[in-house]
Amino acid sequence: MLFKHAAALGADDARMLSNHALLLKSGLGDVAGAEALLERAVAVQPGSALALSNLAVLQQNSRRDMPRAEQLFTRALEAQPDWVPALCNLALLHHEAPRPPPRPPPRRRSRRALSGARGAGA
Repeated sequence: MLFKHAAALGADDARMLSNHALLLKSGLGDVAGAEALLERAVAVQPGSALALSNLAVLQQNSRRDMPRAEQLFTRALEAQPDWVPALCNLALLHHEAPRPPPRPPPRRRSRRALSGARGAGA
């Protein structure tokens, strides 16, 4: 009850909206409600590294939308370059990103095959 009252008072405060979103997601499992509040926090205060970073974490962990998460972490760092949570989470996102399988080493031709190839053209 008290948190709802505080949230109503800070309806246009990105920090309050972010905190309310975290309560919804972590405490109640309401990912959609948390996402809506975080989107609102970003709309109210587009330069809030906290709101951008929290929305990015939600996109990364709950929605599995890695391109959107990367975009939001980048925006958070543009707003506040020393925002450690965004730096760490962006690094983690890049570390966990799928990588193409390693290419096999080039096959080496035997000396016999090489000498035969030279002799055939001479």
